[in-house]
Amino acid sequence: MNNINSGINRRAVVKGAAWAVPVIAAATAVPLASASSSVEPTDVFIGAFGQDGQTNRGVETFLIGPAPAYEVVPFPAGTTLVITATATANGMIENPTMTGGTLIDQNHSGNVYTFTYAVTEGGTSVRFAGEVTGTVSAQATFSGPFGTLSSTSVPLVGG
Repeated sequence: MNNINSGINRRAVVKGAAWAVPVIAAATAVPLASASSSVEPTDVFIGAFGQDGQTNRGVETFLIGPAPAYEVVPFPAGTTLVITATATANGMIENPTMTGGTLIDQNHSGNVYTFTYAVTEGGTSVRFAGEVTGTVSAQATFSGPFGTLSSTSVPLVGG
């Protein structure tokens, strides 16, 4: 019988397996903790999206929890979102769309557009978009059982 040495001994395999098990267990525990709704939101994240030269622009926004985790917090029941879009003299936003909630009210006064939505309970993200002309900036304000939280304003530059 020929003995072939592969360069890996049984101790190394057992030692590696012993270290791999806790790492796998820790990796699977993290998503379960971040899906918990017991974390109180402390801030709002807002990010702009869209392609240069295209008019369809928008923002994606969600609630985040406290440092150091900054985890995404599911929307509690009764949460509303107000998107305030402010345009320059030649700016405008038309045909707004939103995923993650239902439109309650919309207003347009001068260069300010306001869209109020009831967000989907348990949802974690809202996308708002429209056909943007000129320069428009958007801000998100969430209200709910946690109080009121507002984002900074981000620019949406149309095509």
